Amino acid sequence: MAELVGVLQTRFIGKKESMSDESIKGNQLTESCTNLVELLQNRALHQPEQKYTFLLDGKTETGSLTYRELDAIARSHAVRLQALGVSGERVLLLFPPGLDYLAAFFGCLYAKAIAVPLYPPKLKRNLAKISAIAQDAGATVAIAPARHLENLEQLCEQAPELKAMHGARRFF
Repeated sequence: MAELVGVLQTRFIGKKESMSDESIKGNQLTESCTNLVELLQNRALHQPEQKYTFLLDGKTETGSLTYRELDAIARSHAVRLQALGVSGERVLLLFPPGLDYLAAFFGCLYAKAIAVPLYPPKLKRNLAKISAIAQDAGATVAIAPARHLENLEQLCEQAPELKAMHGARRFF
């Protein structure tokens, strides 16, 4: 697990450029983490204003959040998921790559739900694929950004599997 956290620290949190006092302190904090939830909580507590910046293609900056902001958004997702009683269940994450996806993913981890990430559908494209994955995974909830909800409502009318899931639980 420590190796996985180390790899993810490098990929998601950024590469270490120099060994300043702050980076040494950050390394000591993250080395004690055994999972990603602990890692984000540690960062939010000890480095709350340090920013995580999302690079769409590895170069183009599309946005950033402080660790405190990322933790707060993830917790808000977790509260909503826990209210639906999805601990241990599969949750579709219908997000494009970016900070919204990352917060929803951490929300699933905080809620002890199993994230099933997918790109959001575009009208009829990918509908069969999403329906099949939802059914195979046994997903009971889907999370999507607000800008995609209307499109998802329309798709639910066309896909009985998604409509059944949507009827049992809500998109948010």
